[in-house]
Amino acid sequence: MGRSSKQKGAAYELRIVRNHEDAGLGARKVPLSGALAEYPGDVVIADRWLGEVKARKLANGFKKVRDWLGSNDFLFLQEIAAVGQGMSPKPIVAMSWPRYLTMVRAELALEALEATLDDPSATRAQFSEIIEGHKMMARAEEGER
Repeated sequence: MGRSSKQKGAAYELRIVRNHEDAGLGARKVPLSGALAEYPGDVVIADRWLGEVKARKLANGFKKVRDWLGSNDFLFLQEIAAVGQGMSPKPIVAMSWPRYLTMVRAELALEALEATLDDPSATRAQFSEIIEGHKMMARAEEGER
């Protein structure tokens, strides 16, 4: 990959990190992403999930994928194995940015709730704060759709 392509890729990876930060989620670029097998993925979200970033020109890039997704929550891309070649691989799932944020935040809220449940000194107010915070974010994201 040429220097210019690497710079462009790094810029889009940084944009994805900033999108997460703007949404109140922690994210960071993976050091040396793509350069070494020990560093898979391009970004780390909330210190637990790895993401790969692909960018294409708007004119032709992912138009078909966006068309297929439409107003649906998910798009399942299923490869079909040729006859006699065994099982098809599991599908790839694409989703809208608001749906993605809702799912990531729900997972993080559940994790926070579970940690609070394990804390004998936790108060009812702490439980309510976690639940109400998640509900508020979900309502905001539904408005973005």
